[in-house]
Amino acid sequence: MKIRRKQIFFFIKILLGLTGFVFLNTANSLECNPDGSQQEMNQCALDNFEQADLELNQVYQQLLENSNSSFVKNLRIAQRAWIVFRNSELEAMFACNDENKRICWGTMYGLQYPAAKEALTRNRIQQLRQHLDQME
Repeated sequence: MKIRRKQIFFFIKILLGLTGFVFLNTANSLECNPDGSQQEMNQCALDNFEQADLELNQVYQQLLENSNSSFVKNLRIAQRAWIVFRNSELEAMFACNDENKRICWGTMYGLQYPAAKEALTRNRIQQLRQHLDQME
């Protein structure tokens, strides 16, 4: 039985797809280990940011629930502007002429970027908590 070129390419695509699927599932199963490999330390930084983001959303929701409509309207505008600021600040902090930021920042990019994002998020949490404190 003759195997055609199209069939070979089809099988190669399937194999590459399965390899990518296995790689993604392996990458998602990383656990934080501050003393571990670079990937495990990167996971710690990502976990820390995700925890800060969760806390930010909780404080934000508390403000929305306990505020008058005028404050809520302006808070939503401010929060959207803060997200734009945060993203722009990160772009400035990790500026790179190459599309792939790892070309400029190396392997530490996966650690430094989420750590900087967490720091900006924690600053915003403090700002929002001040609003909560003023309401009490």
